Amino acid sequence: MANNTMLDQYLYRFQNLPSWNIYAVLPNGEEAVPWMEVTGEAIAKELIFDELNVMPQVDTVAANVQKWGRLESQAKRVWDIAARDLLRWKSEFMLNIYDSDEKTPAKHIIESKYRTHKDYHRLNIEVERAEEAYSATHMVLEAFRAKKDIITRFAKRYRDG
Repeated sequence: MANNTMLDQYLYRFQNLPSWNIYAVLPNGEEAVPWMEVTGEAIAKELIFDELNVMPQVDTVAANVQKWGRLESQAKRVWDIAARDLLRWKSEFMLNIYDSDEKTPAKHIIESKYRTHKDYHRLNIEVERAEEAYSATHMVLEAFRAKKDIITRFAKRYRDG
């Protein structure tokens, strides 16, 4: 029997993970839109290692590693875009304060102004969601790598008798 300890940990996490969206970056490179919803339960089903049916899993595990590697890099890009949008908004907000004819307020007043602005909260939530999507997608990639390692060890043990 294969040692599924690492894979079992991933399976447990995915069974309890809420669904999340993978976003596609538009060709302009400035925006991302929802593309596909991922459910932890569906991922968990794909990760189950069946020792009696190894060959079909050998055929699909490499494709899954490649697919989730690409999706991970896309999720990282979406996270970067969201962080850049927040930084851009914050910079514009602060420039507007500094460019006004009034006396420039103290730093803590400026921070309070932008932190209480509704756009700051909206953009900050977008960054947090993008980070969560990246983390979940990275976890899927690592889980498929763990499954690949289990299949490799299983095949070597089978070959060696």
